[in-house]
Amino acid sequence: MIIGLISALSKHLGTAAINDDWEGYVHASDPGVAIESYERRLGRGPTVDELHVFRDIFVSYFETSISE
Repeated sequence: MIIGLISALSKHLGTAAINDDWEGYVHASDPGVAIESYERRLGRGPTVDELHVFRDIFVSYFETSISE
């Protein structure tokens, strides 16, 4: 599901430059990677609304991958 997480973050943040090396994150969990990606890309943490939009994109990628 790593690919889905990276794809969802890339789509939501509008960049392909999401680090997929989990050792480069303080917290190498889905939420930790998402929050740090926002901080690196936008210079701030995500808002609650942004996290909801990201979650919906991520779930969509996940649902697609398990239906294939």
